[in-house]
Amino acid sequence: MLPSYVWYRDMADFAPTISDAAIGRRLARAIHGNGANVSADELRAMLDRFPESERGRTIAHARTERSAAA
Repeated sequence: MLPSYVWYRDMADFAPTISDAAIGRRLARAIHGNGANVSADELRAMLDRFPESERGRTIAHARTERSAAA
């Protein structure tokens, strides 16, 4: 059985490849906050900051490249 951190890391790598952009963003944001041991307000703030995070920028870049190739 895979440890949860491995599964979540793999899902984070998978999120940019989902064809429905809105679902991919929701998955990436959910994964970003998974396991957060913070208040609901701080978790909301984390999710709001996600697009500017390294992972958020990576996902945005992958989506841009995929759109350009289509």
